[in-house]
Amino acid sequence: WYRSWLDYWEESTMSQADVLVVNSNFTKERVQAEMAGVRQKPMHVLYPSLNMEKFASPTSSSSSNAPIVSLNRFERKKNIGLLLEAYSELQALLGRKRAPRLVIAGGYDIQNEENVLYLQELRKLATKLGVLENIDWKPNVSDEERSVLLTTCLCLVYTPHLEHFGIVPLECMYAGRPVVALASGGPLETVLHEKTGFLCKPNDPTDMASYLKKLVDNPKLSVEMGRAGHQHVKTKFSKKAFEQEWLDLLTKTVKTGTYRRWAKRNTYRLQRCLVYLMEAVVILGLAQLLTFLLRCVGILESDAHIWSTVKNAVLSPRQGEL
Repeated sequence: WYRSWLDYWEESTMSQADVLVVNSNFTKERVQAEMAGVRQKPMHVLYPSLNMEKFASPTSSSSSNAPIVSLNRFERKKNIGLLLEAYSELQALLGRKRAPRLVIAGGYDIQNEENVLYLQELRKLATKLGVLENIDWKPNVSDEERSVLLTTCLCLVYTPHLEHFGIVPLECMYAGRPVVALASGGPLETVLHEKTGFLCKPNDPTDMASYLKKLVDNPKLSVEMGRAGHQHVKTKFSKKAFEQEWLDLLTKTVKTGTYRRWAKRNTYRLQRCLVYLMEAVVILGLAQLLTFLLRCVGILESDAHIWSTVKNAVLSPRQGEL
């Protein structure tokens, strides 16, 4: 029940902003669909940037023996089981000896119950599919190991469905390797289909296996796509591009906020003037009504007015004192 209150306060506070910033068009669509109060608000898409300094320079070679890599936290929403099913189909297409090894790596916390249980589930699934012996499990890899995996793999397979953005595909493309991802969520905006990788049908292991086979059959394609991906990330997702777009957005927002405050002040002044005018009209109307009633009961002469009576009552004592 408390979630509804949090959602209410989140939406009400977000609606006070001059500009809302989201990390992808997919996120923008989800926010507008879930929060009616912010649909009319300006919403700007600002893609996260990549810290390129911590990544090694991409290599210019690849081979069909290079491993297929998955880099994800060991959580069920990361959908890693889909890759195991696709890898099983890839082995059926190529034969076990010809299929490259599969590396399942990512964030893992032994104290996190979901991490522990999900890794066990994945191992059981791999055993059931008959691919366990061809998989290297690397939970909780270091940054150095991560960099090596990205620069030496045949490709990265990114399996989350409806991910809002996803930074791992950018890391892989900058490392000079293609990405095979689901055609949903953030990857639709970051991975260029058949140029920097492949976008396969969500939850379709057969479609994914067919794209993996293309890369195994043609390692040069992996190099070409990796080169295009590296340039794509440098151009569109660099820190410099992010900083410039962020600065432009801040400058525009300051102007918007300044105009809003100016317009609000002027609107407030106009509203007060209208209130004062309405109050004056009401007072004059009441005075006319009171004058009419006092004339009717004979308290005022027919040519007298309540204003003159009040004026005389106020000024007469003072004139007597003088």
